[in-house]
Amino acid sequence: MIPAKNTTVDCSRCGNQVPKRLAIRIHQCNKCNLILNRDHNASINILNKGLNQLPQELRKVTLVEMSETFMKQENVTGLV
Repeated sequence: MIPAKNTTVDCSRCGNQVPKRLAIRIHQCNKCNLILNRDHNASINILNKGLNQLPQELRKVTLVEMSETFMKQENVTGLV
């Protein structure tokens, strides 16, 4: 489980802390100028924290690489 602490405060692009009241729904970083929904920023931070818990070799796999691997498996099994 990924703790939610500071996931809305930390900028998902540069890591700068951007304190805000709960009523503020937009994340606006004064360091890298990232602007997006507060919850979207938090979800990116949670995803990155989760990925960082994976073994190093699994972190390097991209969606494109996974798709190519899946397509190769389909071709081998005759599903395509």
